[in-house]
Amino acid sequence: MNDPPEKLLTTTEVCELLSIGKRTLWKWLAARSLPPPDARLKGKWLRWRASTIQTWIEEQKCHNNGTHK
Repeated sequence: MNDPPEKLLTTTEVCELLSIGKRTLWKWLAARSLPPPDARLKGKWLRWRASTIQTWIEEQKCHNNGTHK
Protein backbone atom coordinates (compact mmCIF):
# COMPACT_ATOMS: atom_id res chain seq x y z
CA MET A 1 0.00 0.00 0.00
CA ASN A 2 1.40 3.40 -0.98
CA ASP A 3 1.47 6.33 1.38
CA PRO A 4 -0.37 9.43 0.20
CA PRO A 5 1.91 12.16 -1.17
CA GLU A 6 3.15 14.69 1.34
CA LYS A 7 1.36 18.02 1.37
CA LEU A 8 3.14 20.81 -0.47
CA LEU A 9 2.85 24.22 1.17
CA THR A 10 2.36 27.45 -0.77
CA THR A 11 4.21 30.66 0.06
CA THR A 12 1.05 31.89 1.80
CA GLU A 13 0.83 28.73 3.92
CA VAL A 14 4.53 28.93 4.86
CA CYS A 15 4.07 32.57 5.87
CA GLU A 16 1.04 31.69 8.00
CA LEU A 17 2.85 28.76 9.61
CA LEU A 18 5.85 30.94 10.49
CA SER A 19 3.76 34.04 11.32
CA ILE A 20 5.69 36.19 8.88
CA GLY A 21 4.79 38.37 5.92
CA LYS A 22 5.62 37.54 2.33
CA ARG A 23 8.24 40.28 2.26
CA THR A 24 10.07 38.56 5.14
CA LEU A 25 9.77 35.20 3.37
CA TRP A 26 11.48 36.66 0.27
CA LYS A 27 14.21 38.27 2.39
CA TRP A 28 14.86 34.98 4.20
CA LEU A 29 14.99 33.10 0.89
CA ALA A 30 17.43 35.63 -0.58
CA ALA A 31 19.61 35.37 2.53
CA ARG A 32 19.35 31.57 2.42
CA SER A 33 17.97 31.60 5.96
CA LEU A 34 14.96 29.55 4.91
CA PRO A 35 15.26 26.22 3.09
CA PRO A 36 14.86 26.51 -0.67
CA PRO A 37 11.55 25.31 -2.10
CA ASP A 38 11.22 21.60 -2.76
CA ALA A 39 9.33 22.24 -6.00
CA ARG A 40 8.63 24.91 -8.58
CA LEU A 41 5.37 24.46 -10.41
CA LYS A 42 5.26 25.88 -13.93
CA GLY A 43 8.59 27.50 -13.14
CA LYS A 44 7.19 30.16 -10.82
CA TRP A 45 4.99 28.75 -8.06
CA LEU A 46 7.14 27.73 -5.10
CA ARG A 47 6.18 24.81 -2.87
CA TRP A 48 7.75 23.32 0.25
CA ARG A 49 7.13 19.91 1.76
CA ALA A 50 5.51 20.30 5.16
CA SER A 51 8.32 18.16 6.60
CA THR A 52 10.97 20.53 5.20
CA ILE A 53 9.47 23.48 7.04
CA GLN A 54 8.85 21.46 10.22
CA THR A 55 12.47 20.25 10.26
CA TRP A 56 13.67 23.83 9.75
CA ILE A 57 11.49 25.03 12.66
CA GLU A 58 12.95 22.33 14.93
CA GLU A 59 16.49 23.29 13.89
CA GLN A 60 15.75 26.92 14.73
CA LYS A 61 14.49 25.92 18.18
CA CYS A 62 17.70 23.97 18.83
CA HIS A 63 19.86 26.80 17.49
CA ASN A 64 18.08 29.40 19.62
CA ASN A 65 18.37 27.24 22.75
CA GLY A 66 22.08 26.66 22.13
CA THR A 67 21.61 22.91 21.80
CA HIS A 68 22.33 20.61 18.91
CA LYS A 69 20.87 17.26 18.00
